[in-house]
Amino acid sequence: MTREYFVIDGDGHVSFDIKEESPEAFATLNEAKKRARSLAKSEPGHTVVITQSIAFVTCEISPPKVAMRERKLR
Repeated sequence: MTREYFVIDGDGHVSFDIKEESPEAFATLNEAKKRARSLAKSEPGHTVVITQSIAFVTCEISPPKVAMRERKLR
């Protein structure tokens, strides 16, 4: 089981990492809070929320070969 946290603004946009060209995902709630606070300061009066994603990976006894890409969280 893995957990990730995402920061989303009131319009439904996920905070984005321009360098990696992907949504920002945080390994800990404290890191997500830090990002949410910085977004809230940059856009006063707008809602910012933190969501948690939990992934469970299950497979059959003899799964077919699947190509997976694992991303590193901060």
